[in-house]
Amino acid sequence: MSEPTGRPARAARRLLIDLTPLRRSRDFRRLVAGELVSVLGNQLTTVAIPYQVYQLTRSSLDVGLVSVTSSFR
Repeated sequence: MSEPTGRPARAARRLLIDLTPLRRSRDFRRLVAGELVSVLGNQLTTVAIPYQVYQLTRSSLDVGLVSVTSSFR
């Protein structure tokens, strides 16, 4: 049984993100880019602070305490 032509392409389009708003709106592109920078900065900070605490103290207890207290922000 063969599938009609074009059907796999339509199914693939439903699985992919519609990028049309990013192409059409400069303001929306800036918003998405700003959100991306913000998320990357937050993730970097989440890793950098415990790493720095460990480098300064060599204490896994201090790293754990910093991680617990930073989860309440």
